[in-house]
Amino acid sequence: MKNFLIILPWFPYPIKSGGDQAIYNGIRALSGNFNLYIAYLCKYNKAVSDKDVKDFCDSIDNNTVKKVIPIYNSQNIFLSYYENFVFKIVNAFFKKKALYNQFIYRILRKDHPASYYKLIGDLFKEYDFDAVQMEMIATAKFVHIVPENIKKIFVCHEIAFTRYGQIVNGRDEDYKSRVLYEIAKDSEVSLMKNYDAVITLSKEDASRFLENGIEKDKLHPSYAIINEPKRCCSKENSKILTFIGSGPHAPNFMGLQWFLDNCWENLLSKDENFELHIIGQWTSKQKITLKSKYKNIKFLGFVDDLTDALDSSTSIVPITVGAGIRMKILDTVSRKVPFVSTTVGAEGLPFVSGEDCYITDNPSEFVESIIKLQNKELREKMVENAYKKYKQIFSIEAYSKNRLEIVNKILDED
Repeated sequence: MKNFLIILPWFPYPIKSGGDQAIYNGIRALSGNFNLYIAYLCKYNKAVSDKDVKDFCDSIDNNTVKKVIPIYNSQNIFLSYYENFVFKIVNAFFKKKALYNQFIYRILRKDHPASYYKLIGDLFKEYDFDAVQMEMIATAKFVHIVPENIKKIFVCHEIAFTRYGQIVNGRDEDYKSRVLYEIAKDSEVSLMKNYDAVITLSKEDASRFLENGIEKDKLHPSYAIINEPKRCCSKENSKILTFIGSGPHAPNFMGLQWFLDNCWENLLSKDENFELHIIGQWTSKQKITLKSKYKNIKFLGFVDDLTDALDSSTSIVPITVGAGIRMKILDTVSRKVPFVSTTVGAEGLPFVSGEDCYITDNPSEFVESIIKLQNKELREKMVENAYKKYKQIFSIEAYSKNRLEIVNKILDED
């Protein structure tokens, strides 16, 4: 079998987020077909435990994963903490504008420590790889140290310039932000041109790259899947809305803020018994701020059993910026929970408004859609329609077939 190196921005196990699921199942899709070497960046030199590595390998295929390699940061540990602290302060003071600055900082200015480059470069001296795959923008720069004879694949979970372009959009007089955005976009597109192939998680993202100069033959639209839940939710209904997502991830915070500012008061005026349960890790400051301003909201934190947390609820996906696909929608559909989403939230997924769910960017329509889903017959019809599509498209068998066809085609190219 061919030797396949996968370079990750973090170790995706135990699985605690949609990003973890997307990375983990992408590796599962290749298991049994390649000798896999998994390298991951160790933030603050914190490697995962031997137990987590063993459990990960056992869950993938212990004969397939040949080695898990932590990439340590030799930079002074106090300097690393200092940089992170300063960046958090900047975000705290500048709020939404800092979200955009974060994009510029990561793509153009923020660099990895020299030890990352050296340790990854040394891997190509120690092992004979046939292909290397980078995941997420944090690893994209490493393409420049990969030997010419090795196939280079990038898995784009989300186009960074799309998300931040949506933030900058409409700021006609903010000339500096517009210029910096264009420079950052050029940087991201330029990185992609160094790869033999770019796998996107949606056709929409592939089209965006094509529009910005990436050759069509290099683009391979795919998708992502979640781990199959052990059971579905009950068919009971309640006045509980659920939102899945961590607060530190900017699109989640911005989306939830949009819903609370534009929909929540209107919904409660129609029925004050509605509650909003927020699933995922949020900072103490975020929780205090939101709970002091809005009533009937509850933060559940990280939950051990997502099915229990979603049971009898209606899921909302009010995401206003972003690219890729929302794993939170697959988490709900796979458990037979209905959802209401914005256009951005549902992008890249096959679910149709009025048939499988409701999709709208109008706050009043968003509220009306939630109320409509209180109807038991309509609710069950949409849930079953969405679940049928989910089972047809997002199985591990269909996903593995799709990814293997893409990767084998890339490796067979001259």
